[in-house]
Amino acid sequence: MSEQQVLWQRAKTIVADALVLPPDERSAYVDACCADDRALHGEVTSLLRHATNTADFIESPAALGTPASALAQHSLVGARVGAYCIAREIGQGGMGVVYAADRVDGAYVQRVAIKILRNAIHTEADVRRMQRERQALAALNHPHIAHLLDGGTTENGLPYLVMEFVDGDVIDVYAKRNSLSLTTRVGLVRAVCAAVQSAHQQLLIHRDIKPANILVTHDGVVKLLDFGIARLLASDQSGLASQDIAMQFTPRYASPEQVRGQPVSVATDVYGLGLLLYDLLAGASPYPRIASEAATSAAMAMQIILADAPKRASEIAAQYAPKFCATLEGELDTILLKACAKEPRERYATVAQLDEDLRRWLNQEPITARAPTWGYRARKFVARNRVASAVAASALVVAAGLVTMIVTERNRAQYQAAQTRQLANKLIFDYYREIEPLAGAIPVRKKMLEDAGAYLDKIALDAPHDVRVAVETGAAYRKLADAQYNGRGTQNLGNKEAAEDAWQKARVMLETALTRAPNDRDANYEMGRYETDRASLEFQNGNADKVDVNFNAAIARYERVLARVPGDAEIIYELFRAHTAFASVEVRRKKSALAKLADAQTVFERLKKTTTDKSIISKAAGFLMVVKANDATQRDDAETAIRLSDEQIAFYTHEAFESPNDINQKMHLFNAYSSKAVVLMNAKRSEEAIAPLGEAITRQQALLAANPIDASLLGTSGRTFFIRARAWRDLKKFDAALADFHESKRQFDRAENLDLPLPMRRLQAQSLGLMLATANALPPAQYAADAKIAAEATLALAAKLPAIYAVQSHQVWLNNAKQHLVRK
Repeated sequence: MSEQQVLWQRAKTIVADALVLPPDERSAYVDACCADDRALHGEVTSLLRHATNTADFIESPAALGTPASALAQHSLVGARVGAYCIAREIGQGGMGVVYAADRVDGAYVQRVAIKILRNAIHTEADVRRMQRERQALAALNHPHIAHLLDGGTTENGLPYLVMEFVDGDVIDVYAKRNSLSLTTRVGLVRAVCAAVQSAHQQLLIHRDIKPANILVTHDGVVKLLDFGIARLLASDQSGLASQDIAMQFTPRYASPEQVRGQPVSVATDVYGLGLLLYDLLAGASPYPRIASEAATSAAMAMQIILADAPKRASEIAAQYAPKFCATLEGELDTILLKACAKEPRERYATVAQLDEDLRRWLNQEPITARAPTWGYRARKFVARNRVASAVAASALVVAAGLVTMIVTERNRAQYQAAQTRQLANKLIFDYYREIEPLAGAIPVRKKMLEDAGAYLDKIALDAPHDVRVAVETGAAYRKLADAQYNGRGTQNLGNKEAAEDAWQKARVMLETALTRAPNDRDANYEMGRYETDRASLEFQNGNADKVDVNFNAAIARYERVLARVPGDAEIIYELFRAHTAFASVEVRRKKSALAKLADAQTVFERLKKTTTDKSIISKAAGFLMVVKANDATQRDDAETAIRLSDEQIAFYTHEAFESPNDINQKMHLFNAYSSKAVVLMNAKRSEEAIAPLGEAITRQQALLAANPIDASLLGTSGRTFFIRARAWRDLKKFDAALADFHESKRQFDRAENLDLPLPMRRLQAQSLGLMLATANALPPAQYAADAKIAAEATLALAAKLPAIYAVQSHQVWLNNAKQHLVRK
């Protein structure tokens, strides 16, 4: 928790306690609590000043009472509650009953709504909690929230809230009665979003968003009701919240976390708004068994919420709102499914984000819930700017012709060379980095890399005459090689031959530059990056003798540069990366990496003192965390490895949230889940490994759906299914194991024409070998087909890549496959 957050938490507690005291005693109490802490005193004073601007009734303590009889057994019509006389009952909810009432104390005429809560006030702690809630609710001042006017307790000790009386229809009734269009319905929900977001900003959540709690006046004004059960979002830690309060909700509209009795949050209200959208747009609940009224009890509704997956709104609308079905397909389906995701972390992070996507949909702008591919962005732009798009397209054709003419006419001139380098390095590679994380961009990426290679080959002709040209071209070839194929598990196109060609050209260019200028900073920087990346690749390729040579060369090179320029943050980061990558290779060699990790940690501390770039420090911290976790796993230190794996998951969950379109961050996240599972399995806790593996697989498949030919994604997906198959096998759940073995085979088969690193192909071979062993251990009549598939796939892989089976353990898998097929 940050210092500001700690300050805020302390200030809120002091303010809440101060409000219970008589006004003339508050100042002394605040002075005593804050002592010499001026920042805390200022925060408390500001909050207290704001709080005391609200209605005086909030400050008067509620009287303690005794438990009341069940509220439903008594009719309060005609009874006096405070200054009001109850006229009629107008509704019931999970926390109490709502009545229409009239003011009868003679002050003035007023119709109000009174909500009498079911739970009596018993203790001083309850009094203080109720006062805080009423204080916060009275501060709500939004045109789409029914205002809180008064409050207190009945003679029986039941707390009540007096609210603005809203004369209108429930929102879904209003929409049907007035035959509202789909866009108008979305507009109504946006008004509700504005109200809820306003409450969230004051640390209040609603908990029970549903049509019955939203009225629309005859003038079309939306009013959100029943913040009477809201609790402060940042509640104190004194344990005042009870299970009874946590479980107050309407079953049909409850979120999964409410059904489980878990703490509610902003995400709970996001879910409620999602259900509200379903009701208004699709005509029913996203859960067909609830929509069909098969759930006749609260228990059944809660069971369905936990067990069933929400359906697309367009599917629900096909039965309940056919006229909206076509419009719901696509973006609104995506928005609704995100809002109603089972897991809170998969929903919109705030109501404001949900509202923003609804605004974008209404304005035909790209929504954030959908991956921003080129084609999608282009279609949305054209939809908004049809005339401008036509003019721009014509201008682009003309501009492209002019660029081609310039490049052709000035092919070898110095000016042309500089412009072409800029085009290759700034336009192509900058654009490439922008689209690399996007879903569905692989065809464009391939074309861009082909064009980049052609440009670079032309530029290379000038490299011997100009150090800058040689350095820039060498760096560009290195980037080109890395994008084609790499050994680090990040995105690549799986084209090893094209990558090797670019690697060799990069080395020639950089050696040319260093021959002319041995101490040139940029030339050494780029050659060090080449050597570090090349070392990792050589390890993947099985060239052990070249790994240490390249790592040591890079480290020595960076140290020489830093001896001249000690504060060069870019060089320090690359030195850190070289040490950490070297440690990672040592772990995979099954050697102790503690010494190299210590070197990496030392450089990391130096980096933090040198740069203020948080993105660089964050990237380095994540890299170090991963290698430390892998090292702990290698050393059989399960406790440390699990702790570090959990830290990785938390770290990359945050990074993926901050960069939602960056596939590499998402890959780091599901790799962290897989790593944790491996640690658990090594510790003989395979049953616990199933859940993180399921998380990893779900995330991988979502990415693969949009990137079906990404080499790294396919390889890691095959690996994860293989790991889970092993876990099922450990648990003696052989049918589940074979299902995952088959899925692992399918993922690797999809990468058949792509270049995967040799260790990944060895995992493929191991998966097939264990699949065969598993099937052979089961009744032949039932599992013969599985065994045959595994054996035939093993022989096919051995014929294509014989080097995989050079190691003894894999020769055993190959011999088993041959013997199986001979016996059959």
